[in-house]
Amino acid sequence: MSRYVYRKMERRDHEALSVLHENHLGCAPRDNDFFEWKYWRSPGGPHESVVAEETDTGRIVGELGGIAVMMRYFGTTGPVYFDVDVVIDRDAARGRIFFPIYRKRLEFIAERKVPSVPLNCSFTIPKTLKIMSKTWKIRGVAPAPKLAKVLKHGAYISRKTGSKLIAGAGGLLLDLWSSVRYPMIAPRQIDVTEVDAFDAGADALWERMKDYYNIWVVRDRKFLNWRYVDIPHVENTILVAREKDALLGYLVINFQDDNKRAGVIQDFQFLKERKDAGRALLRKGIDFLKGVGSEVAIIWDFDHTHTHAILAEFGFGTRETTGRHFCVREAIELEESVIQIPFERARERTSWFLGKGDADDD
Repeated sequence: MSRYVYRKMERRDHEALSVLHENHLGCAPRDNDFFEWKYWRSPGGPHESVVAEETDTGRIVGELGGIAVMMRYFGTTGPVYFDVDVVIDRDAARGRIFFPIYRKRLEFIAERKVPSVPLNCSFTIPKTLKIMSKTWKIRGVAPAPKLAKVLKHGAYISRKTGSKLIAGAGGLLLDLWSSVRYPMIAPRQIDVTEVDAFDAGADALWERMKDYYNIWVVRDRKFLNWRYVDIPHVENTILVAREKDALLGYLVINFQDDNKRAGVIQDFQFLKERKDAGRALLRKGIDFLKGVGSEVAIIWDFDHTHTHAILAEFGFGTRETTGRHFCVREAIELEESVIQIPFERARERTSWFLGKGDADDD
């Protein structure tokens, strides 16, 4: 029977992790640049990722990858840990690896005294949530909230049904109905442009938005550029809305695959009092996606957010997900000096703003 050692991830593990991810996540190749960006340059601070190494062979057979993200937490700004990668080799003893690797990760977080960490967050499927809620006291907040808007009904119907005849007639009618039902009205005076990076205006915008929700990722210039500009091998389109050089909001788009059939709105933010800016950004984003041939636009958005009404106005509707749930663990059990906020409040769905860009890609 194989033996394993559980230790903190090191840079020498990148090549082995690249193979592990490609084999078991079905994702595009992840090279050294990607792991450097994700785990070593996160603006939230040092990662606390753990790998399982087979002692006989030195082979990396498991990883629990976690990054620190700066979050606004009930009026205080500090790091919160997100478990973003859980990968275990199919040839290894998966159950025997998962629980020790999770325990070691909690130990590493507990050892981090300053600054203290109030929460540990992750996504899970319902089956895993049930196990982990009993074993490690993680608690579900809500299913991952996904909305979608069909942009080209004919192409979408054809791909789903395989019938070009149905798609042709039905697509034209649904396109017409959608344009009447959701006219995408946007004021012309709002200047929406594409940019290569976020400037100081993003810091000013965050200062005005930061108290919208009790718990959400700090969306300042440092985070936004790390998340959407510096990321290797990913092309994000960034749209910003300005008025007299003041940033009113932004929208970030990329794609699920190379054929661009599904456009993903990674992040969508605007000032609550400037719904006109939100409408202008969304219209520009949808026009962009239609222009590159996307059939559908996807976004994560809870129904209590200030962005939800605008999305509904433009025809985005709830899309049933396959069981990914957002969950949190109270780190107060690990370190007594953390921020003293009742954990029950952190479990309330309405305390959170959770967007696509807050977590990993699907």
